[in-house]
Amino acid sequence: MLTDPEFLKRLETLFLLTRKVLGGSMRADRRSQRKGSGINFADYAEYHFGDDYRHVDWNIYGRLESLVVKLYEIEEDVTVHFLLDCSP
Repeated sequence: MLTDPEFLKRLETLFLLTRKVLGGSMRADRRSQRKGSGINFADYAEYHFGDDYRHVDWNIYGRLESLVVKLYEIEEDVTVHFLLDCSP
């Protein structure tokens, strides 16, 4: 049954949805709702004292004379437990 092509096709359509962030050792391909320092750009925020000045968008400052910082998606690990009931 585990190698049944129909079962494998249905398995590919599963979507992982998490309610909370968990630490773990396996990487999941999902977007974090938390913002911070990472690789993928997420949004802009008004600069506040203590923010990392390296994230200031100087092009926007040149146009609007307003300091804004770039926010990035935080990469997080998610532990996934997959349970399969094979009983008839």
